[in-house]
Amino acid sequence: MCTLDQVLYLTHASENQATFLDRNCDVRFMDISSCEYQFKSAVLQADEGEIRRLASTGDILGESMLKFLKEVGRSDIAVHFVKDPGVRFALAVDLHNVDLAVESAQQLDSQGHWEKVAEMALLFGRLTVAETAYQKAKNFSGLKFLYTVTGQYNKLEKLADRKSTRLNSSHARYL
Repeated sequence: MCTLDQVLYLTHASENQATFLDRNCDVRFMDISSCEYQFKSAVLQADEGEIRRLASTGDILGESMLKFLKEVGRSDIAVHFVKDPGVRFALAVDLHNVDLAVESAQQLDSQGHWEKVAEMALLFGRLTVAETAYQKAKNFSGLKFLYTVTGQYNKLEKLADRKSTRLNSSHARYL
């Protein structure tokens, strides 16, 4: 797929070449890669073997392909080819994949990403993951909620002690 600098009319396409007519009726040839449309066809036909074969060539993944996979509900395919942790995190959230979200959040290491991981983990009953994510996000109200709901009063007390110690030390600076 590419943008052309002039209008061309497709007359014939074969495996690796397309034939066009321009506005002056001159015949033009262009080498094409059939990989992208074959990949899209394999995705739509749910041909997993062909998807893997075409994906292994490395010639197909770009922004438009990510958008296509998301539109047809196959973000699970895209996640295997994306290297960017931000995009992988967004795909993990779309797929409700807590483990992948944790992996991506570790690379991104931002409060917002950890809070989203904690929210997802709570929804899927992954309480240990939620606790870790709330700790990394420094979301003490989330930890307080989690500890209260799960009856972990000893952790709730430690959290309160830590918070009061921090408050006392910050007040001591002003004395």
